[in-house]
Amino acid sequence: MTDAEPGPVVSDLPIAVVHDYLTQRGGAERVVLAMLDAFPYGSALCALYEASTTYPEFAARDIKALPIDRIGFVRRRHRLSLPFMAPSFRSKRVEAPAVLCSSSGWAHGIKTSAPKVVYCHSPARWLYRPDGYLRHFGRVARTGLGVAKKRLIAWDREAMASADRILVNSTTIAAEVERVYGRDSEVVPPTSTLDAHGSDDAIDGLEPGFWLTVSRLLGYKRLDVLLDVARLRSSETFAIIGDGPHQEALVARAPRNVVFLGSVSDEQLRWAYRNTAALVSTSAEDFGLTPVEAASFGRPSVVPRARGYLDHVVEELSGIFHDGTVDGLDEGLTRARLFGWDTVAVRKHADQYHPSVFAARIVKIMEEVA
Repeated sequence: MTDAEPGPVVSDLPIAVVHDYLTQRGGAERVVLAMLDAFPYGSALCALYEASTTYPEFAARDIKALPIDRIGFVRRRHRLSLPFMAPSFRSKRVEAPAVLCSSSGWAHGIKTSAPKVVYCHSPARWLYRPDGYLRHFGRVARTGLGVAKKRLIAWDREAMASADRILVNSTTIAAEVERVYGRDSEVVPPTSTLDAHGSDDAIDGLEPGFWLTVSRLLGYKRLDVLLDVARLRSSETFAIIGDGPHQEALVARAPRNVVFLGSVSDEQLRWAYRNTAALVSTSAEDFGLTPVEAASFGRPSVVPRARGYLDHVVEELSGIFHDGTVDGLDEGLTRARLFGWDTVAVRKHADQYHPSVFAARIVKIMEEVA
């Protein structure tokens, strides 16, 4: 925050927090951490839990996993299990004063007699937006999802019908929830648990002023556009934090001024945000949490003028929009480099997405339904 940090907002209500799977590091996992912080007496359940590949803070919580988690190979390659998560959640019942499902596909199918609130990050992309999402899946996973698609859509709609209340992360997802499920929803912007005031750890070989991308390395993230722009701007450094199944292909075609850093600690991520010229994104996200993280460090973003970014990136206050093309991103980077950013104003913009703001809204909603 720009002034004094607000105190944490917590509830003693022992709700059940249910999430799809905890096997990676991303925005949805940050949101789950914020939920658990808001309800320290609650329980936590997911289909798969791999402590070594998700945020270490989960290790301090009592995370329960479904029986499918016992298959180690599936736990380490969660995409193989996607067709089987529906019956896994359908066969599990949880009881609590209220249930909060953090879902982008499966968690909302959990059985309960308690009030159920679904925080929908997105209707399942592999069911409703497969062209962009399934490109990075293996043939076995694509075939399995294709065979089961009709049945999974029926299950998904029935599962969402069991929700007493639906929350979404952006107006984009609110429109998709209405289209897919015929349901109204309430926009509750997400938060990040990355503390901008925490310590940092310099990343060897990077000099301040680089362009930063924080993303899983997946096909729909359109990182090929970033590589093409990096090739045009050969005197500048582009740093990519994140990993994923497209890493080998991206590294093979990347110019020499692109540095792939893989998964980093929060201390290194804080250093990267503090020392970047701007965060750069090439994918149209459902919300897009990394610009909020960058803004909390006073750093702007250069992002597509699309989807969730339209809710929270403000032109020439917290970022620059581009049109998604190579030329458009190249022009956006030039504008960002030359623009006189007010770092205090950028940080103030991020305040509205502080964990305490998110927690206050979630606590109020869950205490209303319990």
